[in-house]
Amino acid sequence: MLDIKLLRDDPALLDAQLARRNQPGQAKALLALDEQRRALQTRQQDMQAKRNALSKKVGGLKAAKQDAEALMAEVKALGPEMEHLAFEEKQLADRLDDQLARIPNFPAEDVPAGKDEEDNKEVHRWGTPREFAFKPKEHDDIVAHL
Repeated sequence: MLDIKLLRDDPALLDAQLARRNQPGQAKALLALDEQRRALQTRQQDMQAKRNALSKKVGGLKAAKQDAEALMAEVKALGPEMEHLAFEEKQLADRLDDQLARIPNFPAEDVPAGKDEEDNKEVHRWGTPREFAFKPKEHDDIVAHL
């Protein structure tokens, strides 16, 4: 799977490598998805910091034997929103991971670019191809009969 850090550092590299495989560029869409995910993470962390600060104030008020009900209600109200943000962030992370996993490996530098297998060149051959007295079946034809 492609590392998102590589994509962030050099998005043009991804598009160039995909072009060598005759596939459309995806860097812009992947980076947009990554930015959305990171923005949700930041909001989650900000809310967690706010909740921690409020909880600390609640502890201070309770230690001073003062009323902390209003702050406790505010802390409690943050919970569902934080869960919702966590759910959304997980959804985006899963989508991003799925799309990154679908990107093929980069071809080696010495691999010539071509439209299809006809543009490939044979570099080395070991042995000679087998000659069969019959026409071998493809594996999917064999499985269809099982």
